[in-house]
Amino acid sequence: MAEGKGGIKTGNFLTDWMIDHVNSGMSRNPETGKMEAGFLSGAVGGALGLDVDLIGRTKETNINNTAASDLIEGSTYTREDLGFKPGQKLTPSQVKSAQKALEKRKEDAATLKNDEKLAGIRKEGYTETSKALGAQLASQELTASTALQSQQNQFAHTSKEGALQRRHDMERGDKRDGLSLQMQVMQNDISEKRMDYDRETRSMDKRDRMIATLMSGLGSLGGAFTL
Repeated sequence: MAEGKGGIKTGNFLTDWMIDHVNSGMSRNPETGKMEAGFLSGAVGGALGLDVDLIGRTKETNINNTAASDLIEGSTYTREDLGFKPGQKLTPSQVKSAQKALEKRKEDAATLKNDEKLAGIRKEGYTETSKALGAQLASQELTASTALQSQQNQFAHTSKEGALQRRHDMERGDKRDGLSLQMQVMQNDISEKRMDYDRETRSMDKRDRMIATLMSGLGSLGGAFTL
């Protein structure tokens, strides 16, 4: 039983003896779960002016505190670990709840640590994957750039060759057109010369016929003189 400040002892020998007698005769009521004094001790204590209910509550508190202390001593935790103050009156349910809460916090901390570790591993994996993808993308860009440059070079070469071919074709066309024009002029000149020749030939044939006719007439005339 607690004594001094906050206790139920009075310092009077007879009164304190009666308090101890009432306390020792108390038992837990199975229906209410509270500590109750025996009929005789309770009646005597009440008659002497003792607060029997307070004695019962105090005994129950001490029993609970002892059981709670036993739980703490039997665990791997201290009162400070569980968040209790030194000398604080406790109950087994308080200790169990505090132990459960502490274990939950530890479990949460371990889970958080594992999550952070997994997050770090994932981040590292993401970083490595990102690096690999970056290198792959850079390689693809280099390949695409090389292919594009090759296509541009090929296009430029083809364009140059096409331009040269078109220029050559145009020059050939111009020369062909010039030659055709020259040939047309020559053909026209030949045609004119042929026409001139034909006119001269017809003129010569006409003159020759006239000479032949004249000679024939002269021959006839000479025969007449001969007769």
